[in-house]
Amino acid sequence: MTRSTDLIEILSTIAAEDDFAAFAYDGVTYALIFHPYSPQIEGKLMVDNYYPAYQAVRAKRLSLEQATADFAPMAVEYPYKGIALLSGKVKRLYNSLTAHEEYGTYFVMEMLCYRGEWAKESEFAAQLEGVGVDLQAFLTPTHPDHLAARGLADPYVTYSGCAECGKCVLACPTGAIQPPDFCRDKCLREWQGKGEFPIEVAKAMGSRVLGCHTCQAVCPVNVGKIPTAPIVDGDALWQGVIEGKKGLLPFGDLLGHNYLRPVKLGVLCLNALANARDPQAKEVAAQWLTHPDERLRLAARRYLERVGVKPQLEREVKGLIDQQTYLAYCDKGVTTLQTNYYLQAGDHRLRIRHKGEDWELTLKVRVGEDRELGHYEYNAPLSSEVAQRFLTEGLPRADTLRYLGIDVGGDATLLGSLSTYRTVWIQDGLRWELDKSEYLGVTDYEIECEVDSEEEWLRAKEWVKTHMGVEEQSIGKYKRFCRRLEQLKQEK
Repeated sequence: MTRSTDLIEILSTIAAEDDFAAFAYDGVTYALIFHPYSPQIEGKLMVDNYYPAYQAVRAKRLSLEQATADFAPMAVEYPYKGIALLSGKVKRLYNSLTAHEEYGTYFVMEMLCYRGEWAKESEFAAQLEGVGVDLQAFLTPTHPDHLAARGLADPYVTYSGCAECGKCVLACPTGAIQPPDFCRDKCLREWQGKGEFPIEVAKAMGSRVLGCHTCQAVCPVNVGKIPTAPIVDGDALWQGVIEGKKGLLPFGDLLGHNYLRPVKLGVLCLNALANARDPQAKEVAAQWLTHPDERLRLAARRYLERVGVKPQLEREVKGLIDQQTYLAYCDKGVTTLQTNYYLQAGDHRLRIRHKGEDWELTLKVRVGEDRELGHYEYNAPLSSEVAQRFLTEGLPRADTLRYLGIDVGGDATLLGSLSTYRTVWIQDGLRWELDKSEYLGVTDYEIECEVDSEEEWLRAKEWVKTHMGVEEQSIGKYKRFCRRLEQLKQEK
C-alpha cells in the first residue's frame, strides 16, 4: 500500500458523508474537507448555522491531524480559499464566499498539508498555469503581481454568473460587496467581532447575533436550498449571557469558546432585542446601565430607549407604489412572509402578527390627527398556543389589559388576515421595508421606512420622492384592510 493511498483512505474515512479533495501542488500535498450545513429561518437572536458547522469540520480536521501524524501534517500557509480553488471543487463569488458544486455557499472547509507529492497534481492548477497565471502571485495577496494574476485567473476561478447578477451587491445591508473587491471592514461579521458599532450598523443587524447570510439567501447558486430551524436556541443563549461565563459553557462545543465573550454577546443580544422591540430584557438592561464596560452600557441605553417602560413612538415614511416599481426593488434584500391578523374592540384596532416561529400582539395609538406625526405602539410577545386561542375564541378585554397594560373597553373579535411578503434592506443608514400585501382579493405594494429623528425623516421622504415618485403618505395596512372589508360588505 502506498503512502498516497493511505492518506486518501484516511481522509475519505474521516470526511464520511462530506465531500473532500486531495491534490499536490508545488511539492506539497493538500487534504481538504468540505462540510455542508443548512440555511436557516431567521428568528429572534439569530446565530448563523455556519458557526456550529465550523466546529464540526474543525473536529474532523483534528481527527485527520491525529490519524496522519506519521505524515507530519502542517497548517496551510496560503489563504484557504485560494487552495480550495485549486481543488477544482469550488468557484469564487463576488461576495468573497466560494460556491461548492453541490453545497452552494452553505458549507465550511478545513485543510492540512504535507510535504511531498502524496496525491495527483492539481489539474486545475495546471490549467491556470497553462493560460499564464502566476500561481505564487495568485495565492499570495501581498505579492506585487497579485492583482494581475487574479485578473488573469478570474474567468476560470469565478462563478460565471456573478458578473451579470449583482443580487448580493444590492442586498448587502452595509454595502460591503463592491466588485471586484470585498470591503471586509463593512461586513456585519466584522462589526460583531468588535462588539461595538454605529447606529446604522446596529439597525442593519436586525435579529442577528452572530453571522449574516443575506448575500447567501439571494445568491442563485443556492436556489433550492431549504431553510431549517436554527441549531442554536437564541433564548437559551440569552439566558447564558445573563449568567456569564459559567452560563455560556454549554455552548462551547457548539460555537467554539472564542465566541463566548459575555460582554460582546450581551451587546449583540441586546441590539437584536432592541431591533425587535422585545421587552424581555428590561430588568437586565437596567442593571447594565452601570456596567464597567462602556459597550454594554451603550447597548443597554439604546435597548431601553427603543423598548423602555413607555410605549414606543413609531414614525414612518410610507407610500403605495405600483407593481413595476416593486419588481425593480424586490431583489435588494431577503424576503420573508408575515401574516397580520386584525382584531377590533370598539374604536381600538389590534393586531396579532405571525412571523416565522414568533407571535406578537400590538396596539397602535395615533399621536395626533396628522398621520406624519406617527403613533405609539404597545407590543407583547405571545406563545403560539395563546395566539391561536385568541384567533379562534376572540381576545378578552382582561387579556388585552394583562398583556399590553391598556384597557380597550371590550373584547376584541377577529376581522380577518393580511399576508405580507416583506423585503428588507439598508441604504444610506436607513432601513427600508418593501411590502407586497395580499388580503381580501387585493394585492398592493408599499415602501416603508421607520425613522428615529427629524433628519432621517427628511432624508427618507426625499429618497422615496426621488426614486419611487411617492409624495403622499399612505394610510396603513389595517385601514386599507378595513376599507376593503367594508367595500365587500356593500357589494353584497
